[in-house]
Amino acid sequence: MDNTTAVRLSFSVNSYTNINNYSVQDDAAVAADPLSQEEVYDERLTKRADFDFGLSYLKYRGYGRLQGYYGVGIHYYYNRTKNTYSYGNPMSEMNPTPSTAVPGAYSGTSRILFQDNGIDQSLTGGLIAGIEYFFLPKISIGGEVNLSYWHTWNSQSETEYEMWNGDEVYEYTDPINPGNVYRDLYTYQFDFVGSLYLMFHF
Repeated sequence: MDNTTAVRLSFSVNSYTNINNYSVQDDAAVAADPLSQEEVYDERLTKRADFDFGLSYLKYRGYGRLQGYYGVGIHYYYNRTKNTYSYGNPMSEMNPTPSTAVPGAYSGTSRILFQDNGIDQSLTGGLIAGIEYFFLPKISIGGEVNLSYWHTWNSQSETEYEMWNGDEVYEYTDPINPGNVYRDLYTYQFDFVGSLYLMFHF
């Protein structure tokens, strides 16, 4: 490999946890005293993980501080999001439809306990062209344009519920795509993508 050729590796991780608390009346306290102002809390816990891995082969041409480059690259993307719910007012025979403050938690007579939005994955490949200006010996600013071909697939997603069935609290799972581990839905498209960046060279 000569000084006009480069292999570029990229890897990024974005993982976070969000906890949302919602105040709601304490049903047991209100049943004992209708004027009660006691409150309990519902909680929604969201966990998300994003990964991106890229590999590019680039050729450079230019003069002095200004350098242009072109080449090919591939990327793999991974994303998964899960939501877990807990409630201050339990579901029971005495309270089959407890007060709940989490937006969208009730679906008919059922209350959401857990959501798995499945795994989203993408594989892209395409052409790269860019330009860099070195304002310091190893620090550059530049822009890049990509013409990429995308192939995307998604795993089955599902939601777990609880409901009072007349005799007990019943928990069940509702698959959004029942019977399929992976959806038979694939997205193919050509995209133009542009970006600006500040790069440090080592």
